[in-house]
Amino acid sequence: MSSSNKGMKSRYLYKVFSGSIGLAVGALMSVVVPRALGPQSYGDFGFLRSTFQSVLDFMNLGSTGAFFNYNSRHEESWRVVKLYFVFLVLLFSTVLFGIQVLHWCGLLSSVLPHQELRFVYLGFFFVFSDFLITISSGFADAKRLTKNFELMRLGAKITVLFGISSCYLLKQLSLTTYFMLLTAFNCGLIAFAWRRFLRSTSLAMFPVTMDFVREVKGFFWRFCSPLATLLFISSAFSFIDRWLLQRVYGSSEQGFYTLGFQVSTVCFLFTASMTPLFVKEMTEAHHLKDLEKMKSLVLKYIPLFYLIACVLSVFVSFQSSFIVDLVGGERFRGAVIPLAIIGVYPIYQTYGQLSGSIFMATDRTKTYRNIALASLVFSLPLSYFLLAPRTYFGLNLGAVGLALKLVLLNAVIVNVQLWYNCRFLGLAYRRHLLQQFTILGAVCLMFGAAKLSVSLIPFANIFSNSLAAKGANVFLTALVFFPMTLFFALKTELIPRNTLSFFRGR
Repeated sequence: MSSSNKGMKSRYLYKVFSGSIGLAVGALMSVVVPRALGPQSYGDFGFLRSTFQSVLDFMNLGSTGAFFNYNSRHEESWRVVKLYFVFLVLLFSTVLFGIQVLHWCGLLSSVLPHQELRFVYLGFFFVFSDFLITISSGFADAKRLTKNFELMRLGAKITVLFGISSCYLLKQLSLTTYFMLLTAFNCGLIAFAWRRFLRSTSLAMFPVTMDFVREVKGFFWRFCSPLATLLFISSAFSFIDRWLLQRVYGSSEQGFYTLGFQVSTVCFLFTASMTPLFVKEMTEAHHLKDLEKMKSLVLKYIPLFYLIACVLSVFVSFQSSFIVDLVGGERFRGAVIPLAIIGVYPIYQTYGQLSGSIFMATDRTKTYRNIALASLVFSLPLSYFLLAPRTYFGLNLGAVGLALKLVLLNAVIVNVQLWYNCRFLGLAYRRHLLQQFTILGAVCLMFGAAKLSVSLIPFANIFSNSLAAKGANVFLTALVFFPMTLFFALKTELIPRNTLSFFRGR
């Protein structure tokens, strides 16, 4: 195996290790936080986080992707780091000033319904610190510092879990303390990470000239300008979806949707770990005009991580009732159906992340933009139809409607992206389309078989109404289901054998 692939394997295994711990930490936090906050406060948390993520997605104009791309292509890129730091300071100041202007003008309650000013500020500080974590992680991947960063992230995750658990046991975990804890630990991780990145470097050694500014400006403009329109419209539509849910149904319904989305995000951690490394390898292969390596990356890794996403998503969707009882209790019963639907989302999110990254790595951002813009034509009408009250010709489905819209629209977008990428790389789209149905269908059948097997165990259904007994049933199902999927994939070559060379080192 080439040194490049060995490096990718090593960095990815660190990602998987950190992601595995993150999965456990996320699962434990998902049990603690919703129970402590309740549907209303948890809904406020989800709404504010989603809102400011949309704001930052729009205002950074895709520059995070350009920043990662530039650092992947250039070994010495500290001058870009200095310029990007200035941009981040301006971005932070602009949003902060915008919040204050809305408050002065009395418009904040219309833009962010049912939100107190202190929660708005705390929500923004948390989301911005999370945004900086994403940038730092991308920089670490670009500079092959993944191992160091993931170890630091692992320490931060364990520490934040300890802090939140302590507050919960002391009955001090409120929305205020939750925001403050997350922000504080994010800031600590950022400080330690950049201290490590700059350990043997002084930024003063890399002066920024006007010629360099013009060069970088040209690169960022070429990368970002095709995405500017898309980011504006998609961010606006994303905000409108959550705003409509908040305005019409209130914070509790927002909490049901947030719970489902949060659990699906935990499922996505494994495959999300792959994306930055996959993008780097694709970027380098494209830069070298190595089409065969690009094809190899797609054929090896996308089906494998699609399988992982299917296994986790199917398990979560079919066990949504137990997960809601465990995580939120009786107050969150309204989240069962939204979670069952959103549980499928990581399947298409995986394909979307990896397929979308191919567009970024191959500088086809205009095509990526046009596909997304075309899909947005259906986004707002679909949201209105699913969320609006019946008196306004809608289905009045609330969190269930928004979950349906999320999954259906993304399934269509992902397959359109995949078709364009297959055509670009000279691959057969039909194979990948059939692979989606084959893998998902096989996983569903295996879950059914596992569930049936457990139901035949005499003691498995005793005291079936107790949470502990339900948990034991779910645990036994997992013990049968997960090994079954691995065995089936290996023996039937549902995933080609050469995919596994990534882990075997050949």
